[in-house]
Amino acid sequence: MAVIAVDMGGTFLRLAVADDTGQMHRYARLRMPKSQSHFDGSQIWEFVLDSIARYVADVERRMQTVHAVSMAVPGPVTDGRRLVAAPTITGHEPIPDLAGALEARTGRPVHLVNDVSAAAWHLGEYLDFDRFFIVTVSSGIGGKMFDRRHALRVLDNEPYAGEIGHLVVDTKPGAAPCDCGGRGHLGAISSGRGTERLAQRLASREDAHFRGSAVARMLNDSRVPITNEEHLIPAALNGDLWSLSVIDRAAQPLAHLLSALIASVGVDRIVVIGGFAQRLGAVYKDMLSGLISKHLSARAFSRFGGNRIVVCDDGQEICLAGAVAFYRARYNVQ
Repeated sequence: MAVIAVDMGGTFLRLAVADDTGQMHRYARLRMPKSQSHFDGSQIWEFVLDSIARYVADVERRMQTVHAVSMAVPGPVTDGRRLVAAPTITGHEPIPDLAGALEARTGRPVHLVNDVSAAAWHLGEYLDFDRFFIVTVSSGIGGKMFDRRHALRVLDNEPYAGEIGHLVVDTKPGAAPCDCGGRGHLGAISSGRGTERLAQRLASREDAHFRGSAVARMLNDSRVPITNEEHLIPAALNGDLWSLSVIDRAAQPLAHLLSALIASVGVDRIVVIGGFAQRLGAVYKDMLSGLISKHLSARAFSRFGGNRIVVCDDGQEICLAGAVAFYRARYNVQ
């Protein structure tokens, strides 16, 4: 019996079939419609529901019977059934009953799990550390604590646990807008989407500095918006100082928050996931490690060095694999 794993992110919808051993096959990736464009919330949710239902039907027609759908979602989840908020998907628009709608369309049980919680279940299967904090830096920002010695292991029994992306870190009236409708939230500044928007603002405000950058040369004075995928990340990986300065500036509030977490609860590692951070890899690890070290006293925290910041490899589908790990652990599937 197959389990369909789904990872719904702000940029992509990822799907795979997990067999009885937990191995994934028939990977598919679909670009999500953007709520900022001509798609409204109802159209985006219809795209998600229709895409998953079609995938399930195709698997059952070609391969085997589907036992259940396990879906990682970017927001707090109650009772494994209800997605409470999804600002990186449709802002602050109403969210339908995804589990109920998918069950009606597929005829199969549907289980929802927060995407970073899902990642924690997966990483906990093969990382040796007893206690680590996972932070995702992607379209938004979120975090979860994994503690092998705790009965729950993944500490997400309260839906708001780990919703660090909506902590207010900038109280100025003109602070960066968040997809949820607020301002000055961590996710609005330090996420991949926030970094991209910061780059666009700085390119306009600091024209002289920007014109000497690799990104400016890529754009060749065109009015095409700066994107992470096409401009900022490739330039940063090639050592472009302007791009690196933008990413550094965006990451500062995240580093401050992670420093407070390290000092207050004590963790073996900070594990960083998310498409933005994973594509930057060692560049992001070194930058984040350096920023965190500025907040931690060298004398008091000498044991927490840069080697305790782990950025997962680019291309690892951690939340997708996590949807499978969550299902197997929570429902005792061996």
